[in-house]
Amino acid sequence: MKTSLPTYWKIYGALLAIFVSGSTLGYVTGHRMVPQGLPLAPPLVEDDATAEWAEKALNGLEGTLGLTEEQVTTLRPVLERTGKNVFRQRDRALFQISLEVLAVHDELLPYLDPEQQKKLVKSKENMHLTIESRFKSLIDLPVSLPEEP
Repeated sequence: MKTSLPTYWKIYGALLAIFVSGSTLGYVTGHRMVPQGLPLAPPLVEDDATAEWAEKALNGLEGTLGLTEEQVTTLRPVLERTGKNVFRQRDRALFQISLEVLAVHDELLPYLDPEQQKKLVKSKENMHLTIESRFKSLIDLPVSLPEEP
């Protein structure tokens, strides 16, 4: 009588062990290494990014339309200006979204127990600091932090 498992069961078991250990390690290190409660959004755009966007747009137009050098020279400033405006509007929208998320913290407080309230206040403080540093160039924050309950 054969007492050992078939080879395919051993392979499945080894793969399951690898998966479980990898998931556990990823979960543990992710919670220790990644700051929690920070908004996930792309970084604010610098002039290099808008110039890169304008250049890519110009290359696309040049390839599609077969622009002349004179047209390229004429269109470059228009696309650079458009790129700055588009990215500025995107950054303002991200700022407004962040403020909205920050404001909802106050609405949630009455529904939480004291321990949860402390955690939410800490989360709001972290988010406030992130917004202040991230959107410093756009506007000063008029939002004040509440006193701890």
